[in-house]
Amino acid sequence: MIGFIAIGISLGLAGAAAGDGLAVPGQRAPDLENVRWIQGEPVKQFESGRVYVVDFWSTWCEACIEPIDHLNALAQRYEDDATFIAIHIWQREAAPEPAKFLAKRRIASKSVLKFAIVEDADDVLAKTWMDATENGGLPTSMIVDRASRLAWFGHSKDLDGPLREIIDGTYDTQRSIEMMNRGIQAGRKANESGKAIEKGDYEWGMTLMLEAFRAAPKTVAEWIPSTYGHMLHASQSQETAARFVRKVLATKEGNTAALHAGFARMILNFRNSDQCDLSLALELAEKANIMSESSDPFMLSTLAEVRAERKDVSGAIEAIERAIKMATDRDKLERFNKTLQEFQKLSNN
Repeated sequence: MIGFIAIGISLGLAGAAAGDGLAVPGQRAPDLENVRWIQGEPVKQFESGRVYVVDFWSTWCEACIEPIDHLNALAQRYEDDATFIAIHIWQREAAPEPAKFLAKRRIASKSVLKFAIVEDADDVLAKTWMDATENGGLPTSMIVDRASRLAWFGHSKDLDGPLREIIDGTYDTQRSIEMMNRGIQAGRKANESGKAIEKGDYEWGMTLMLEAFRAAPKTVAEWIPSTYGHMLHASQSQETAARFVRKVLATKEGNTAALHAGFARMILNFRNSDQCDLSLALELAEKANIMSESSDPFMLSTLAEVRAERKDVSGAIEAIERAIKMATDRDKLERFNKTLQEFQKLSNN
């Protein structure tokens, strides 16, 4: 799943237009109002001639934590041209508050964050930015160009190229607007899929999601694993949910290591349920590892966790040790080592 956590497709604000105070591709970006600035100088409005990166995240989102160091490096590299703002949205009751979380992380990593931190406690910006653009997953980054227009949005891992081109003035804004609008339309179709699943029309829900996926594969791929979870929860049928998995993976766009691993991870979310299909999870995790030539730490860690759930502790240890050898990210290394310790305890019992 390439380190992405989907939280369910957002029920977006259809018909958004310039002047509505909503984020619209190619139009002036809405101001960052009615939020609490935890760190950094408040940006009351976007200044003409400067680029802004607006990154949406949450403390409960594991995949949001991984890019922090990379975002920090980008903020340092482009500090003369761009302002980086991390906006915390969709707070969950049991999750750490952003200010406390970041303070603890700064102490642990001994690093200084070079970007502003904003808390959107009432989800004002979540509605005017994320919902308005049909973005339902975290982390999501958006770029406001030198003309104060929304020029790009996507997964934070894909930020580098568009940001560099926007700063250099070589970015094809019109093509980006077309792609964003295509993604928004696909997002609306994905919303319809979710409604069909809720009503019990699973086949129609699958059809709509696959149509959305084919229309904007890069955008919709990030929602696909959570659709499996939604399907399984609503239908209470492993067979129905597995049929959706097979249909996705049978498409040219869906036959990727990332989606194989993403589905496997989503299945593990049901580990405490009698609907947890561990045989399917193992098949998917093994295929993801083969497709990535056993060289991707995320794929290896996914395989390790599936093996552990299937009581194959020695196999789990072998996979996570390989992931540790290949991992370069500090947070991943820390997490993988903690996972290894847990597996070793299981082995000794």
